[in-house]
Amino acid sequence: MKICFISREFPPGNHVGGIGTYTHTAANLLVNQGHEVHVITYGPFGKKDKKGSLIVHTIPMLPHPLPSAKWLFYYRHAFRSLLPVYLDMKTWALTAMNYYKQLSIENFDIIEYPETMGEGSFIAIKKQSMNISCNINTRLICRIHSSPLTAIAKNFLEKKLVRRLERKSCLLADRVVSPSKYIADSYGKKALNLHTPIMVSRNPIALWPQAIDWGIKKTSNVLFVGRIEYLKGIHLLCKALEALPPNIMQKISLRIIGNCYSPANKLDHLSQNTLNSYLQKHSLYSYNANDHNSQIHSETTGYLGPVPHNKLSRYYDWAGLFILPSLEENYPYVLLEALSRGCYVIAANVGGIPEIINSKEKGLLFNKGDSSALAQQISTYFNQPPELKDLQELSTKTQAAFSEKKCFSTQLKSYTF
Repeated sequence: MKICFISREFPPGNHVGGIGTYTHTAANLLVNQGHEVHVITYGPFGKKDKKGSLIVHTIPMLPHPLPSAKWLFYYRHAFRSLLPVYLDMKTWALTAMNYYKQLSIENFDIIEYPETMGEGSFIAIKKQSMNISCNINTRLICRIHSSPLTAIAKNFLEKKLVRRLERKSCLLADRVVSPSKYIADSYGKKALNLHTPIMVSRNPIALWPQAIDWGIKKTSNVLFVGRIEYLKGIHLLCKALEALPPNIMQKISLRIIGNCYSPANKLDHLSQNTLNSYLQKHSLYSYNANDHNSQIHSETTGYLGPVPHNKLSRYYDWAGLFILPSLEENYPYVLLEALSRGCYVIAANVGGIPEIINSKEKGLLFNKGDSSALAQQISTYFNQPPELKDLQELSTKTQAAFSEKKCFSTQLKSYTF
């Protein structure tokens, strides 16, 4: 088959979150099975990279679709001030469509895009109206990842416009797919008001080729991986750790990994300040992007900053316990990665997480937003930590469930009509 992914996120150049991880994993999985895959993604400079049957088209954003007349300056200023998120997503969707016109001669069997940002909306609109060249058998797949854009939209009007474009990208697709039943029900059917069937097809994960280094794993080593922001619950983790009894607190070696962007709102700012205060109080390392002399070694604990995905396995191997205290989640890759590397999990019972942590053998859940409940579950874990053989068994089962063969079979089902 010939498959085209439309994804603004695609590592390593612009890896922001789960959509980028999914697209990269799925693209490589399909290539490994003999299919040709094209990816249209964003980059400041246009280029085309070909590696075997994987062709990545990096394209710059077109100018905002606003009238250019001088006398409409105040109109453009008002539009950019009131609807910045919507304007950005619409511009990228138009950019992707215009570039796709150049690729339409490829006669793709599948075009897949996320509903987030309505990335494939204009391709779908043009295909329906026959204004774009597509193979008559080309199928459009819209994968619901549950959009965060309505949360950062500036006002009610922008939220309505964002959701309208995302909904349209789903309605015009030949199939709508979701990685979890929770996202299909809560976001697809309720938020987007979709009445068409939504196929549940879990995301594939890329298992690192390196064997797990069981020699460095300790049950007292605790790991968090995620963006340093309010919705990831980093402030809850700090509060929970502060509430632990001293005899448990002194056992813990903590590592926090993730990007710390400029705070988008007051809550993000508060979360980052809570982390900084915790690190200072306990004399833990705090990553500084401007400090080129900073050294992170095998014994360093604290906030280690961002780590490239291909180097994360070493940190999972180090950890016995992985904590994800998010206030919102979809179907988080980090939990699957942690389980595959033999980490026990404590996570908030939000989003698709209960579909992953569905037994005490895998981990413990707590009510989202409740730092006291998180502290209680951490205490439960340390009062009776799992044995190394239990973690080894957990890793073996997870890796078997997400083998390349099984992941490819799942992916192929969403492309079969």
